[in-house]
Amino acid sequence: MKTALGECTQSVVYLDARRLEEEGYTRQVLYELFSEEFSGAGGLWFKAKDYLKRVKGVHVGPVGVDIDWGEGGTRLSSLFRALDEWASDQGKILVVAVDGAQVLRRLAGGKSRINFVQLIAYSYDNLENIRFILTGSEAGLLHEFLGLEDPESALYARGYNTITLERFNRETSLGFLEAGFRELGVKPPKGLLSSAVDRLDGLVGWLTLFKYTATERGAEAALEEVLRKAKGIVKKEMVTVLRRSNHYRPILKALSQGKNGWSQLKKEPIN
Repeated sequence: MKTALGECTQSVVYLDARRLEEEGYTRQVLYELFSEEFSGAGGLWFKAKDYLKRVKGVHVGPVGVDIDWGEGGTRLSSLFRALDEWASDQGKILVVAVDGAQVLRRLAGGKSRINFVQLIAYSYDNLENIRFILTGSEAGLLHEFLGLEDPESALYARGYNTITLERFNRETSLGFLEAGFRELGVKPPKGLLSSAVDRLDGLVGWLTLFKYTATERGAEAALEEVLRKAKGIVKKEMVTVLRRSNHYRPILKALSQGKNGWSQLKKEPIN
C-alpha cells in the first residue's frame, strides 16, 4: 500500500494500526498515531494548521500537532470535519489509509472507546472530500469488523470497492521472483527459485520478503529464514483463532484431513 500511496497525487494520512497491538488498544495510542502522522515530514500540521487549530483539543505548535485524547478532548469527527473543509478549499481529496485495519475492532465499545466503523460511516455521509483505504492481512476479521454485509452495521449499503490479492500460480510466482532478482542484479540458482515457489505457495508477501532477504544473506539462507518467520506467524494466528471458540480445533483438524463438506464437519465432536 505504501508504494501506491507514494504515487498518489492527493493528500494522505497513513496509520499503521498494528502499533495498537504493541502499545495498547486505547484512545490515547490512536490519537498519538494521528498526532505523529500530522506532525511528520510532509504532514498536514503546517498545511492545514489554520483549520486544525479551530478543533477543540487540537494544539498546533511550531513543530507539530498534539491532540487531546481525554474524555472531554478532541472528537475525531470534528477533526475529520476540519480536514474535509481544508481539502475542499484546496480542491483535493484527503485519503485516510489504515494498514492492519482489522485491529481497530478492539477499540469499539466501553467508556472513552472509539467505534471506527461509525466514524467511517459519518465521513461517508457528511464529508465529501475524505476517502478511506483499509488493508488487512486477516481478511475475514476485517470484513467482519466493517460489517459491509450486515444490515445492523453502520456501513451496510454504503458503496465500496474491494481489491483481493490472490495467490500467484506457479508460473507467475517464478516470473515474479526472476524479474525481481534481475532488477537487483542477482542471479540465484534456478532450482532454488523453483523450491521457493513450491514452498511459499504463491503468497506475494512471502515471495517479496524472500527476494529482498536473499540479496543480504543468500537465497538458500533467505528461504529458510522466511519459512521460519511464516511458521511463527501461522502459529500465532492459530493460537488466536483457537482462543475464540472450542469449535475451531476439531473443525480445523477435520479440514486438514480433507473433510470439507458440512455433512462431514458437523459430525466432528466438540471438546
